[in-house]
Amino acid sequence: MNGIWEAYEKNGQSPVTTREVLACAPELANRNLVTILTFINRLTERGFIKIEKQNPEVGRGNLYTPLVGSADYKKMAYQDFVERTMVRDRKELARLLVQSMTSEELAAAKVLKI
Repeated sequence: MNGIWEAYEKNGQSPVTTREVLACAPELANRNLVTILTFINRLTERGFIKIEKQNPEVGRGNLYTPLVGSADYKKMAYQDFVERTMVRDRKELARLLVQSMTSEELAAAKVLKI
């Protein structure tokens, strides 16, 4: 999603191509294109991205538009994580997260008064 949001912003909030998304997400460079497209399709099925066919005169690929913002997506992803891992005790989850944080992350959390 980060690559899609970044490409979308760079493109003046206009739909973006797979190539534009990959240019903004170098961490995907070593991934199989079919895997990436499968992931994009799953995001579409969940209502996070809209896919439309590109004008055949311009190209033959798809154009992608993010339908949710970063904050909303992250909130849904965190909620999904909690539900999938069957975390019953959020205090325990918080304790485990704090234990795994670096000193810099802890300092940043204290500034945020978390």
